Amino acid sequence: MMLKEGIYLNDNFKLLLMVFIFHFSKMVFTAVDRYITVSGVSWLGWYMKRKLEEATKDVNKAQHETLIERINENKDTEYGKRFMFDQIKDRHDFVKFHPLTR
Repeated sequence: MMLKEGIYLNDNFKLLLMVFIFHFSKMVFTAVDRYITVSGVSWLGWYMKRKLEEATKDVNKAQHETLIERINENKDTEYGKRFMFDQIKDRHDFVKFHPLTR
């Protein structure tokens, strides 16, 4: 009988140990997940800040790039064809070809 009680206690101990390990590993993985998420978001914030600072160092260049990008995106539309967006290479061409800028 003593042997059975010893085995029973041993099995309970194993079960208790397995439950503890499961919950502990869940806490560790949760902490690791949180660390990875916070680190990732911090890195993304740093990267976007650096990108914004770089883009705003030369505002004229940023505006020129944005204008040309928008013109190229819309050069095949009816509006773009009417105002010859395919011939626009810089801001001066845009002012020359587009009626709202004259």
